[in-house]
Amino acid sequence: MSSISSFLLAMCMHPEVQAKAQEEIDRVIGRDRLPTFEDRRSLPYVEGVYREVMRLDAPIPLGKRES
Repeated sequence: MSSISSFLLAMCMHPEVQAKAQEEIDRVIGRDRLPTFEDRRSLPYVEGVYREVMRLDAPIPLGKRES
């Protein structure tokens, strides 16, 4: 859930990124179907957005928490 929240916040804060990602999906996939895992190589910008959300707000803690 934290990843989805982070993604939604990022898209609200950067609508130009959302528009560019949507344009890539529309150009490569069209509006007839949803993207599949096989489409990932054809969607480098969308893949970059996904990786950036995972990098910025990892869904699991990556370090040891000090008490």
